[in-house]
Amino acid sequence: NPPTLRQIGTLISRRDVLLPSLLGVVAQYAIWSSTFGFSTNLAKNLGASDVALSMLLSMNIGLVFLGNLAVSPLARRFGSRPLVAVSFALIAAGLGAMALARGVPMIFAGEILMGLASGIGYPVMMGLSIRYVEESQRATAMGLFQAVYAVGMFSGPWLSGIVADEIGIQLMFAITGVVCLFLGLGGTRLLAARD
Repeated sequence: NPPTLRQIGTLISRRDVLLPSLLGVVAQYAIWSSTFGFSTNLAKNLGASDVALSMLLSMNIGLVFLGNLAVSPLARRFGSRPLVAVSFALIAAGLGAMALARGVPMIFAGEILMGLASGIGYPVMMGLSIRYVEESQRATAMGLFQAVYAVGMFSGPWLSGIVADEIGIQLMFAITGVVCLFLGLGGTRLLAARD
């Protein structure tokens, strides 16, 4: 049977579902502000060719794939919570590299870090959002995770564009990196110790 609105409300109010979903918002905001937002603009401003711009995104997606492959053995060895913390540290480092970039190689370095962060963080946070949910409600919990983190996907480019117009792309990256690190690590500390 499809879930009722009350069941959905009860599910999303559970801390073990909501917290990983909110962490997903923060991560997606940063990723969509950079990789799918303004890193290519910055690279172009710094002299990147069209080929380099396409390589930038292709390389990032390849690293997301590699991060996805590495998650399972890493989670078994170190646990989910440390991996979430590492993913936010990588996001902040990637944004920091772009904030300090004076040439295209630093943009590539930033996107390498962002790709690994996304590849590691996304599946772990999704897994945490359904880990303690009853089997019959896992599909609904996963749908809620995706609906909540999508807020970061559409707000990232929009709000970052507003900020970048006011203060510049690189300063926007710096601010986004600091806020992402603060919220990401703070939220990670709130995850259950068993994670």
